[in-house]
Amino acid sequence: SVRRRIEVLEKLLERAFVIPGLNRPVGIDAVIGLVPVAGDTIAALMGLYLVWEGRNLGMSKWQLARMTGTVGLDWAVGSIPVA
Repeated sequence: SVRRRIEVLEKLLERAFVIPGLNRPVGIDAVIGLVPVAGDTIAALMGLYLVWEGRNLGMSKWQLARMTGTVGLDWAVGSIPVA
């Protein structure tokens, strides 16, 4: 059931719908990222949920640190326009 939750969240974040004409999948992450601060914060919280699930599955501390760093970097870069 954990794997199913992770797969559903991944699909939602990365390929929720297809842009007409381009036939390219786009996820909610790209759309909510257009909203300053709030969008990036929501996306970061969803990413941190994936890190939490990884911890529950017994991933190593190094992998969890890398995942957390990636989420933090994505949030920080997304917040630059506000700064």
